Amino acid sequence: MPGFAGEPRRTAAIDPDGAFTVYGQSWGGMLAQEYAVEYGDRLDSLVLANTLADTRTAFESMRSALDELPDADRETIRDHEAERAYDAPGYEAALDGAYCEHVCRTDEYPGPVQAAFDGVNENVYGLMWGPNEFVLLETARLRDWDVRAQLEGVETPTLVLSGEHDEISPDIARDIADRIPGASLHVFEESSHMPFWERPDAHFEVVESFLQG
Repeated sequence: MPGFAGEPRRTAAIDPDGAFTVYGQSWGGMLAQEYAVEYGDRLDSLVLANTLADTRTAFESMRSALDELPDADRETIRDHEAERAYDAPGYEAALDGAYCEHVCRTDEYPGPVQAAFDGVNENVYGLMWGPNEFVLLETARLRDWDVRAQLEGVETPTLVLSGEHDEISPDIARDIADRIPGASLHVFEESSHMPFWERPDAHFEVVESFLQG
C-alpha cells in the first residue's frame, strides 16, 4: 500500500467561512477522495498528490517498475516471492533500485522518509495491501478498492499532482484529473512519488498558486 514513506499524508487549511482544503498524498489521497465524494460540500479545495483511484490499475503500474531492474535483481525478487521470503535482506536489496527510481529520487532518503521505511507497521500494511507496494495479496482489504466512477460527482476545485517517474504512473493522475470536473493536473519533471522532497520549491509554488487562485 502506498503512502507510508514520510509524506505529509493529509493537511487541512481552515478558512474563516468554515470550508477547508484537504491535501492528500498517496494513501492520504485515497482518503481524500473518499471524503470529497461523501462530503465535498464541506471542502473549499482539494489536492490529490501522487495517488490512485483504484487499486488494480495502480498495482499494475507499481509492479511494472520492477521490469526496469537488472536481470539478477528480478530473478532474486521472483525466487524470494515464490517462497514468500519478503523480509529476506537479499529481497529487500533487490527492490531498492525501484524505490530509488520511482518512490524517492534523492541522493539519500531524507530523515523522515528513512524513519517511515524503518517504522512501517507490517501487520497493518500487510492486512491492507501486502508486504510492500509491489506485492498485492489476495486477502488484501484494499484489493478491490475503486472510486473512479464516483469522481465525476466531485464538484470541489481540485489539483492533481504526479511525478514524471512516479511508481503510480502519471497516466493514472491524468485519468483522475479527467474524471473530476474542472480539475487541473501538474506533473513534476525529474520527480517520482515524493515531489515535496525531490523538488520542494517547485512543489510549494504549484500548490501555493492553486490555493491562491
